[in-house]
Amino acid sequence: MDWRDIPVFIVNRNRLEALQRLVHWLRTAGTRRIVILDNASDYPPLLAWYQALPAGVNAMLLPENHGPYVLWQQGVHRVLDTPYVLTDSDVVPAAFCPADLIARLHETLQRWPDAKKVGPALRIDDLPDHYDQADTVRKWESQFWEHPVAPGVFAAPIDTTLALYPAGAEFSNEACNLRLGHPYIVEHTPWYADEGALTDEERHYRHHTSPVFSNWSVVKKDSWVEKSARVAAFESRARVLHLDGGRERIPGWINLDWDPAAARAQPLPLPDGQLDGVHLSHVLEGVRDAQALFDELWRAARPGARLVVRVGHGARAGAWCDPAQQRAWYEGSFAHLAATAAGHVGRSDWQPEAVQLIEDDQGRPLELVATLSAVKPARLGQARHPAPQASLQHRRDARVDPAFATA
Repeated sequence: MDWRDIPVFIVNRNRLEALQRLVHWLRTAGTRRIVILDNASDYPPLLAWYQALPAGVNAMLLPENHGPYVLWQQGVHRVLDTPYVLTDSDVVPAAFCPADLIARLHETLQRWPDAKKVGPALRIDDLPDHYDQADTVRKWESQFWEHPVAPGVFAAPIDTTLALYPAGAEFSNEACNLRLGHPYIVEHTPWYADEGALTDEERHYRHHTSPVFSNWSVVKKDSWVEKSARVAAFESRARVLHLDGGRERIPGWINLDWDPAAARAQPLPLPDGQLDGVHLSHVLEGVRDAQALFDELWRAARPGARLVVRVGHGARAGAWCDPAQQRAWYEGSFAHLAATAAGHVGRSDWQPEAVQLIEDDQGRPLELVATLSAVKPARLGQARHPAPQASLQHRRDARVDPAFATA
């Protein structure tokens, strides 16, 4: 189906400014069917706006506040024969979010239907200091970025923020849900509220909201998020270095503007033995001097640190004519990073644990995902030939969770 005909349901209660922005963005992007499920709002300017909605936008004014799950409680999903989008009204795409957001969500859900729903990421890198819960938000929300299972795709539960569901789907909030990364990012507008200069709308919303349904917008609420183990243990989380050529910055991980291809001339600006993990996503294709890179990563890693590498297969279609392909990587390439292998050079010692070959539906190679561990101190060279190979797994599903942990 044409993604522009996928209906978008917006659950609203006493939100106007963000709702107007969201509706405008959707209509400008091409969405043709927008339905507002209003939970007994009583904010006069909002009710006045409902009287003259733009074309393609309808409002169902409910006499009671049914909360964020109103679509499923009222059985609306049971009469839908198409995929649908549901979102809270206080979520608005970032200025750089592409207009084909819903098309991208649809494409991703078709590829991985077991995800149950797919949504964009929530932005947390620009939260203002005047928002008094900004630190809590960053610590809590960063966990939803910690499972980059494929380039630009993260495994993470999604509540009632913007997401695409299959036809007839019930609500789900499971770890198998998927979120897109940059540039498909939305902003949760309550996180930008200035506590010292609240608007009339924000004051009305807070005065009339239910603490049962709202967590971030209830001032001085006894928040379970703020008291959660995730927030309390934030500083002891795994220290992971993420390198992907600047395509994605993962909150909570270490993101550096550092050139992996120049590792020999410009050492990694990190101390020795500090990293619990390294995530290297589609960087190696452009690195000719790979040994210098792996030596620097090993220096900064603690003993046993996990290195997860995702790289295009050297025999994938078009690899031979790709100008960005400085070096080809194959199933056996990673075995030579161990100090025990014949011909090993450099000072590092990376022990391959597993290599996963991502294939297309015809069994043709696409990507490699290799998992290695840092052996410290490095073992003495044994010149073993052929180099001991890690177990090879064939996969048609490109989703691989790096799953980093502390020592």
